[in-house]
Amino acid sequence: MTSFVNLPGLRIKRKSVFDRAFELYVTLGIDYIDSYHAALLEAQGQSALYSYDTDFDRVPSLQRHEP
Repeated sequence: MTSFVNLPGLRIKRKSVFDRAFELYVTLGIDYIDSYHAALLEAQGQSALYSYDTDFDRVPSLQRHEP
């Protein structure tokens, strides 16, 4: 999938977020949507999020808080 996203003629906003999301998905074994949200938070310089989803505990750059 990363080779598809990185095709030179393909224009995607925030392409680096997709690269990071795939990296988190593969290395941490969390759901893709969780890895995408984690990558998006990192790209925005955020480190805290409120969620009941414990998958976020595996992302070292994030601090999960329960609502």
